[in-house]
Amino acid sequence: KKELLVDDARDIARIIGQGYDGIKNAQLRKFYSHVRAADTRMIYDAPFEAVQPAVLELSAFVAEALGKKKVPIAFKEFMDKNLENIHDAKSFRQGFVKHFQAVVGFFGSFYRDNG
Repeated sequence: KKELLVDDARDIARIIGQGYDGIKNAQLRKFYSHVRAADTRMIYDAPFEAVQPAVLELSAFVAEALGKKKVPIAFKEFMDKNLENIHDAKSFRQGFVKHFQAVVGFFGSFYRDNG
C-alpha cells in the first residue's frame, strides 16, 4: 500500500530519529540487516517456517536495545506492531520487509550523520 511505503514510512523514520534519544543509523541498520538476512534465506528457497524464529526473535532484541537505551520507545512500538502482523511468507516479504525498507530509506534521507 502506498501509505505504508511512503507516508507512514516517512513519518516513522522522522519519529524514531528525533531528539537526543533517537535511534542511530548503525542501530537501525543492525535490525534491518537481521530482517534482510531472513528475507535472503527465503529468496534461496528456505520456507517461511525456517526463518520465522529469526523474525520473531527481533522482538526480544528490540526490547533489549530499549532497555539499554539504544532505541526509542517509538521504534519498539513500530517493530512490535509490525511483527504482530506477520503470519506467513507474504505478510513478511511483501508487507514487513518492504515497509521496513522504506522506513530505512527515509531515515537515511533525514539523519545521514547521526552515527
